[in-house]
Amino acid sequence: METTRRIFPPLPELGEANTHYGKVAHKAEKQGDLDTRAVYKVAQYLTLARNPTLAWPEKLKYFRHALEKHAKPNPPIDEEVWAFYQTVQNWVRSECGAEALRLTSIENQFFSERLAQHEARFRIVSDAAKFFRDIVPSECPDWFLPEPYAELRAIQLRWA
Repeated sequence: METTRRIFPPLPELGEANTHYGKVAHKAEKQGDLDTRAVYKVAQYLTLARNPTLAWPEKLKYFRHALEKHAKPNPPIDEEVWAFYQTVQNWVRSECGAEALRLTSIENQFFSERLAQHEARFRIVSDAAKFFRDIVPSECPDWFLPEPYAELRAIQLRWA
């Protein structure tokens, strides 16, 4: 008995217009291609989360929405489907971690510059504690991969 492997869509490039992802996802849904719909909806939310004008809480809403609503397989789920959606979930986690590290690096540089200008360390530590409270939970959450989370914690501990 011959088994056929499913062909899953490649992960789309990020950075396209919001409408691009929406159109492709809508077309895929009409054609019954739920996997393509899912990856384009994920790409849509990842691109929205990259908006440099958004604060971390808004970015995190987009990452979590992508992870919880669109990076989940629809039944029936076999090993291939499970593996594909694990890849999609890790894509979200990777992008989320990269964005958190980007924001953290900017703040880390700012804190370092303040220290170099001889500002009182306790003030910097206080501001750092407020900043890191939003981005770095005490334990690795579902929206981060372990490696970026460990990097975030290491940066956080520099200012603790």
